[in-house]
Amino acid sequence: MRVFADFESANIVRPRVEGSTIRFRAKSHGSPNPLWFYFRVDDLPDQRVTLVLENAAQCLGGLQSFAVVRPVVSLDNRNWQRVTCGAIDKSKGTFIFQHQFSNPSAFIAFSYPYGLNTLENYLAQLRKRKNTGVKVLARSPGGRPVYHITIGRSISASYNVWICARNHAGETPPSYVLEGLLNWSTSSREDYASWMRKNLWLNVIPMVDVDGVVEGAYGKRRPPADYGESWSDDSPYDSVRAILQAIEESSTKVPYSLFIDIHSPTPKDGHYCYAVEPEYSSKHYRRDLSRFCQILSHHAPQDSPFPPNSVRYLREGCQYTFHNQYLTYGVLALCLEISYHQTDSGDYVTPDSLRRFGASLGKAIVEFLR
Repeated sequence: MRVFADFESANIVRPRVEGSTIRFRAKSHGSPNPLWFYFRVDDLPDQRVTLVLENAAQCLGGLQSFAVVRPVVSLDNRNWQRVTCGAIDKSKGTFIFQHQFSNPSAFIAFSYPYGLNTLENYLAQLRKRKNTGVKVLARSPGGRPVYHITIGRSISASYNVWICARNHAGETPPSYVLEGLLNWSTSSREDYASWMRKNLWLNVIPMVDVDGVVEGAYGKRRPPADYGESWSDDSPYDSVRAILQAIEESSTKVPYSLFIDIHSPTPKDGHYCYAVEPEYSSKHYRRDLSRFCQILSHHAPQDSPFPPNSVRYLREGCQYTFHNQYLTYGVLALCLEISYHQTDSGDYVTPDSLRRFGASLGKAIVEFLR
């Protein structure tokens, strides 16, 4: 067997082939805790292959968090399926999974990949839809495009909503959620979607740390600075300052109503959200937060539930994206965490269930605002 990581978003370090076993590590790219892995294996044998993540204990969430992890495999790098078994070895600090491949070449990843090429192919179709705008807002440090999507028209909208994702590059589920939200908001004939198109100006930054996405970095607290912790006027990233400027300019045109930063949590967690700590927020904010969570819980799919009492607080002494937006504008601002693997229903997420959750998020936004 031969192991490769020579394609977009690939990430692996120190792979070793021992018979029908592949041992590997998730490369950290400077992050305190690695997590994302993604690679291709050629010359696979006609037998079950064992794969061992040797630094699972050092990954985000720790070893026990991997108890529910089921990585994904693909023969064509487009259609993915989850492996059916996985186990942790406490004595060695490793995570072990197996799969019988039906092809001599296959791709293996921590969760469903979603790279810049996938985004740009999607945007090529999205551009064709009515009242939809796609532009390059800024360039990453590596010169790559940071896209800005708009749905609706600022001249006729009553509400201004901002959503971003991939501040941590390896957190891929939010990209599928955004696809579902954008598909629903631009194409659905439901009353909620029609109302959104008429009354809402939706602004989306689908991929903030685009360099990390392309390079296969996980991204949490990766040097020189965590993107999500760098939302300020003195951010080291031109792209973040461009996003903040765009938000400021938009707030002078249409009343700013809601900010959502979409992430993914530790491997063991289902869906939940982070919010501004009660000691720093107003009663009005906390009331709106509770109402929004109740509405999202009502609309979320049964196989991808959002518990209404799932609010958590960082309390890490850092100001995150949603802190910045609440403290600057006073809007309801939160961080929505979308599971990589198992939800609270016991079901494992799929690209389709994540897109359906995205549609539910759109309905929740409309019901919250109108």
